[in-house]
Amino acid sequence: MLLKTAFREIKTSLGRYLAILAIIALGVGFFTGLRVTRTAMISTANHYLKDLAMFDDRILSTLGWTEEDVDAFRKLDGVSAAEGARSADVLCVGEDGSDMVLKAHSLTQQVNRLSLQAGRLPEKADECVVDAWRYDESALGSVIRLSDNNSADTMDTFASREYTVVGVAASPMYINYERGGTALGNGTVAAFVYLLPEGFALDYYTEIDVTLSWLERRLGKPLTQEDVSHKLGLLGFTTSFSGDTMHVTVPSWRSTGDVSIQADIMEEVARMYGYENFEAAPITTSFDGAINQLDKDLERRIKEYLAIRCGLQEIFTYPWMDEQYVNAILQDTTGILSLSTPPSPTEKMIRSSLLPNLCKAVVKNERYFTDFSLFETAQVFRDENYTTPYDEREKLPSQRKHLGAAFVGSDKDITTLFRRAKGVVEAMPRYTHMEDYTLRQVEKPVWADTVVWLNLYLGEEHIGDLALLSKKVSMECGIKNLAVMLLELDMEVSA
Repeated sequence: MLLKTAFREIKTSLGRYLAILAIIALGVGFFTGLRVTRTAMISTANHYLKDLAMFDDRILSTLGWTEEDVDAFRKLDGVSAAEGARSADVLCVGEDGSDMVLKAHSLTQQVNRLSLQAGRLPEKADECVVDAWRYDESALGSVIRLSDNNSADTMDTFASREYTVVGVAASPMYINYERGGTALGNGTVAAFVYLLPEGFALDYYTEIDVTLSWLERRLGKPLTQEDVSHKLGLLGFTTSFSGDTMHVTVPSWRSTGDVSIQADIMEEVARMYGYENFEAAPITTSFDGAINQLDKDLERRIKEYLAIRCGLQEIFTYPWMDEQYVNAILQDTTGILSLSTPPSPTEKMIRSSLLPNLCKAVVKNERYFTDFSLFETAQVFRDENYTTPYDEREKLPSQRKHLGAAFVGSDKDITTLFRRAKGVVEAMPRYTHMEDYTLRQVEKPVWADTVVWLNLYLGEEHIGDLALLSKKVSMECGIKNLAVMLLELDMEVSA
């Protein structure tokens, strides 16, 4: 009877019954899937990592490891495989011509093997395998080129400046999409690249010749062969002598660039001997004649004029600029040099103008003062007019001494602020005996107000600007309630 009633209910409401049945089946399916998913994912990951022999422990050293160190790790209980590897962050030229950061690793045979997706593994020192997450098969045959913005130390780390892509692979060291952080570029690693160990260069000298007479001249104290040999021997160095020349073999744990030149040996000897044991001696020199440094005299007079007669406060800023102020004030990065290892991702540009750092100083002082004036004299750098004033092997960019000043006051009385700044600028040649210049309106600076601005001209040469910071630029800098008159002057032209 009960069964007949049930069938009758199902028959009379078949649609509802099928819907309930489908819901139950769906729920059971989801529940079963969730129960087995965790086990399946763990099993898949275990097989993947086991097949590629992902490391269990990674040991890093700032001084580096030797093959003897690796052998010692292999002999430890519970260690089935140990292998040495090298890695380095490097700036490379991206597809659009801009710099990007790649993490370069050396290929290993036993640990952290690659899962090749296309192509082959490198066979030459100038070949590489790239990240399958960023590159595909179309990258085969292309060239990874190191950027000229790398430091000399970074460039010396690599055996070649260009590496041909011969393979695309996945690495067990990079399971998710993140590739890590770095001190280079924008602070983010874009992708990894694998090279043969021969793709890295080790240009450090492990044997150094030093003469005892050279050490004596530098240290100002005579030392015997026995003294020097004993001091260095305590640090693991081995020495041999041939007359006045000492041949030093650097121990493996110090031969990673830590000790590579004669001066490093001198430092080790002095340190072991004890700096307090060296007697002070007067420096003997001779002067052939007085040097009249007119540029230094002018700089001193300008500083005295601004600080004493005009009441400005002198500031000293770092030689790099914050990206926020560069975008707001200069609005163009053409010709600006970049640091290969900046103090922060937003402070990689070397100053080409004193104005960004002056505005940053204004922002920091705005909360404490409403009426103040700042100035700075410093060099600015441009990616142009390279010269070799000291060594033909070293090219230096354009470096010019500039004067920058900021006059800050209430935005309710801009006329008074303008007159004060203009008066300081107009009277400066008379009090400092610099060449006189004229004030004209020829070309408005990009950061200036549309009305209150002047150009400084020495004859027909544009040497600087004096202008009110526009309201839009002020807000972008973070200057909210004050008006700012900015001055920048090329001191080398006006000297």
